[in-house]
Amino acid sequence: MADNNLHKGHRNRVRQRFLEEGMEKFYDHQFLELLLFYAIPRKDTNALAHQLLNRFGSIHHVLQASPAELKECHVGENAAVFLHLIDSICSRYLQERYETDYDIDDNQLKDFISRCIFEHLSHTAEEQYLLILLNNKNQCQFHNIIHSGAIVQDDLFTQKVIRLAVSYQCDNVFLVHHLPDDAMVSLMEERDFADILKTTFRIAGIMLKDYILSTPSGSQLFLFFKDEEEEDMLEDDLDDYFDEEEDSETDEDSSAPDG
Repeated sequence: MADNNLHKGHRNRVRQRFLEEGMEKFYDHQFLELLLFYAIPRKDTNALAHQLLNRFGSIHHVLQASPAELKECHVGENAAVFLHLIDSICSRYLQERYETDYDIDDNQLKDFISRCIFEHLSHTAEEQYLLILLNNKNQCQFHNIIHSGAIVQDDLFTQKVIRLAVSYQCDNVFLVHHLPDDAMVSLMEERDFADILKTTFRIAGIMLKDYILSTPSGSQLFLFFKDEEEEDMLEDDLDDYFDEEEDSETDEDSSAPDG
């Protein structure tokens, strides 16, 4: 009985701390410990929180884990479903948060796109494609990850984007390619792919407004955005991701004799 009272007192203190201070001063294991209070009513969740972080590496990987994977860490059925549900709820929340009924001014559009990128991609180092759809009033009707990993079949990917744009009655498309940590990409190939998409979409009556490269470090390069000074600066930030062959080709061209 004394142990139960002590345990209950600890939970009350953690909850009260959250209500008074918010999550800013919580370590990751304390955040998970608090979350697990609501799935595991009578058990020390601190040790389990540490175990989950050691197994998956971060909070977002814990929440993205399947119930089967969570159970491998001795998490019960209810707690496994609860943690997995949090990720789905967050996705739905982000979807509704950035669906707008108001017109996004052209001057605010780039900031809006950057906020969507941050909300969806700032937590991951995996290669993903984020689609953002706006109607002809510049109202956002859809934004979500539509593909993970490298694109194997360009035509199927293109058809998927067109199908979503038609479904949401949107003719303005923003596509974000989030580069993984270990990526080596060709900037020339990215531009060529963006141009192919733009041409294909135009045939379907859809405008690819911009194709954006983003990285886990937070850099963003809008390929169609015309600001040469900013573009040069961002390309410098992305240098580590670009294929070295491009640099060598450029060097060869510049060193070739005239005539």
